[in-house]
Amino acid sequence: DIPPAEVCDSCGNIFMADSNFCRQCGAARKGTPAAPAAPSVQKSSSFMEVAAQATAPNSSVHLQVLIQLGGSWLLANGLVALVLLAAKNLKFDYPRGWAWAELSLILLFLLLQKLQWSSGCYANRAQSAISMACFLSLSSVLLLLASYFAALQVYVMEVEFVMGLISLSVLAGQFILAVFAGHKYSKRPRDSIFLYLAAAVTLAAVITAWVLDLVAGVLSAEQMYAAFIAGLTLAVIS
Repeated sequence: DIPPAEVCDSCGNIFMADSNFCRQCGAARKGTPAAPAAPSVQKSSSFMEVAAQATAPNSSVHLQVLIQLGGSWLLANGLVALVLLAAKNLKFDYPRGWAWAELSLILLFLLLQKLQWSSGCYANRAQSAISMACFLSLSSVLLLLASYFAALQVYVMEVEFVMGLISLSVLAGQFILAVFAGHKYSKRPRDSIFLYLAAAVTLAAVITAWVLDLVAGVLSAEQMYAAFIAGLTLAVIS
């Protein structure tokens, strides 16, 4: 006689010596331990709840949300600028070497956006004022680059101009929340010094960016380039 544990109760098939399930109907063999239940997953009803779960206690949920959403927008802005650069190069007669210079600035924008996003997420989760100062310094360069592209498009494409203004608004919002978060995370006087120096440079970049875009229609190309280079130099030094 075959022991009951060797015969499948469902179909009568004989189990193989090393099998835990019937090879004919898939039923479990008697004495086989039950598989552990899968952990329950609670679905978040909003992006704010997802950000709250991914953010350490005492970190800024609102800043984390703006970093995530703002990062996606800035990335999209850079990619759209790449596509439109190719279209403008075919449609308009620009000076020699202009396209390569613009391409270099767009690629720089995308690279800095990735670094800014990473430093902001780390600074907020690790509650590091120094990393938040780094986030602000990178934001100052992004502000000036976004302003440059937006101001330049006053003469060419309104779509890029509007996208640039939205990017400036996103970066300005990140700046405000980052300063408050960095102040809360500061534990040493040195942390505060670095944070406020970076905040001062970023504030200057915010003002310069908005002024450039508001008066872009009356500035000559030489004046706009001079203001952009001066601001960018200050931001890079920071």
